[in-house]
Amino acid sequence: EGYGRPDLVIVLGAHLDLMNVTFQSLKNFSDIPTLSISRYFMANATYSFPNLDDEIWLQCLDELCEKVENTP
Repeated sequence: EGYGRPDLVIVLGAHLDLMNVTFQSLKNFSDIPTLSISRYFMANATYSFPNLDDEIWLQCLDELCEKVENTP
């Protein structure tokens, strides 16, 4: 709706150290859930993909995109 706080913070494509610090700050100073869709596991994210090779990671991203597109 464009008002208020975000329901979920999704992060992809940033340097791993920057992502980890971002997730750590959000975990400690807010209650907003976080999702890392990087191919590397992020321990401080609320939800994260496990460590994946490129092929499996791309398949997971495709599945996620399909589910988001099909959500009403």
